[in-house]
Amino acid sequence: MKTPRTTEPLLPFSPKHLISFWDMINFNAGQLFRNLDQLRTQATLANQRAQKENEQPELREAREQRGMNWLIDQQQAFYPLLRSLEVDADLLGLEITKSQIAEFRIRLMEPQLTFHTIETECTSLRDSIITNLASRKFAFIPFDRIKFFEQDALFGAPFHAKVSTAINTEIKAAANCLAADLNTAAVFHLMRVAERGLHALAIDLKVPTKPYPLEFSGWKGVIEDIDQELRKRKAAIQPVIRGSSKDEELDFYQGLLTNLVFFKDAYRNPVSHLRGDFDELEARSICIKVEDFMLRLAKKVPLA
Repeated sequence: MKTPRTTEPLLPFSPKHLISFWDMINFNAGQLFRNLDQLRTQATLANQRAQKENEQPELREAREQRGMNWLIDQQQAFYPLLRSLEVDADLLGLEITKSQIAEFRIRLMEPQLTFHTIETECTSLRDSIITNLASRKFAFIPFDRIKFFEQDALFGAPFHAKVSTAINTEIKAAANCLAADLNTAAVFHLMRVAERGLHALAIDLKVPTKPYPLEFSGWKGVIEDIDQELRKRKAAIQPVIRGSSKDEELDFYQGLLTNLVFFKDAYRNPVSHLRGDFDELEARSICIKVEDFMLRLAKKVPLA
């Protein structure tokens, strides 16, 4: 049965109304558009050939005499197109379209196939796809945010190659949020990245956390424990060797701790306790700060 034509736009974009960013499907929209255009072209050609057969009966007789060979020609012409459309229909969950593609394949095997049937199937399938797409929501990524979308090396390939999967996962989540203009969510994930750095720093310094294990300890307590450890180490350095490599190492750790204190007060607490939201410029700026912190941390602290 022929699907009624629709006047709705092909892709009713709703870029900021995502149920879940992770549920998005990355597919080749350009290929889908080309396939739809090819269906329209094939429908037009089939219509023209059907008209010629009506005007020149000998053309219909010649086609009918070819029999199975003509059917094979049509199958070879349409199967790649139908397969490509089937892949998109599967990705987008267009079940009705998938059924129509299966029916089209059956028509292409029927001895009574005509150009009129081909025109009807092409038109019906194209209209079905457009109608079904109207019930789908697509997220649009602006050009200047594409660099964040599904980014596996936001902080540089060398860094990501040597850190843990947990850190890479959080950074990728933050980047996807930046791509989707979910800026406060991006800051939330960036603070989780920084917290991974906080834990790595505590482990590297062999700081005992009390009264809870590290993974259950709050930022404030861990930072205080690290600060206390650094003070002890600083006091243990002999005055005569101030400026030594040991002293420089403690200054390095102290610089990292200063960053963490700032992150906690300026970003982590507000984003975790509903005390503020962040716009695009703020989120991107915070991303740069966290990147700088993690790159410096990775120079001396294991993050694997």
